[in-house]
Amino acid sequence: KIVEANFTQLQRTASVYQTWLCFWAQAMHDPALARLQHINSNRLYSNLRYSFAQLLPEAQATIAAKQTAAMIDGFWLRSALSLQPSEAFSQAEHLCKCFIENLLQQHGDH
Repeated sequence: KIVEANFTQLQRTASVYQTWLCFWAQAMHDPALARLQHINSNRLYSNLRYSFAQLLPEAQATIAAKQTAAMIDGFWLRSALSLQPSEAFSQAEHLCKCFIENLLQQHGDH
């Protein structure tokens, strides 16, 4: 559900993703916005960490949460900046889910 929440139809609208891009750009220069971005980033990591901890040992859950947060943020940013954001966002959500499935399968194989 965490992946879906980051790629909802609302998040895919031009006005919303453009607002997020402006927010991130301003957060580098405005301490109040940087604080909000830090909170948002920590919340994503914390939610992922909690979810992975239900399925993986502690060390692997921590790594998986960091990797997945980076995948979500990276794919989201690349989608927002792409020439066809709508298509890119759909593919991004799918790729993030595939990453998680592969990660969990790899752990299950060991």
